Amino acid sequence: MFRAITRQELVDALRYIKCHGACGPDGVYNDALLQLPRAARTALLRTFNRSLSRGIVPREWKRGTIVPFLKPGKPAGKVESCRPITLASTIAKLMERIMHGRLRHLLTSENQAGFRAGMSATDVRCLCGL
Repeated sequence: MFRAITRQELVDALRYIKCHGACGPDGVYNDALLQLPRAARTALLRTFNRSLSRGIVPREWKRGTIVPFLKPGKPAGKVESCRPITLASTIAKLMERIMHGRLRHLLTSENQAGFRAGMSATDVRCLCGL
């Protein structure tokens, strides 16, 4: 169904990783992914391609840790002052980034202006003569 993920796609996806992000339940920090040696990147690429070819997402990639995050300017100690943040697997997020790069152009029409980089409602008004 999908072609194998290439080393270049992995390298490109790694460029989007923030250096000091929190780790998810897998315990893998973003910094660790960025510093993987070539052999480890090859093993990760093999894991991604195995998941893709079999159509199976490892259970560990689906887990998340929900933590309360205090809203700015709100008093601590109140439930209403917090919003939930899910810390997801960094490895899963890397795979999602690769798939997003592949699917983005398939899911976005050339006629779509909303939620598209470089387009706005003003562009639509100009095109339609409104």
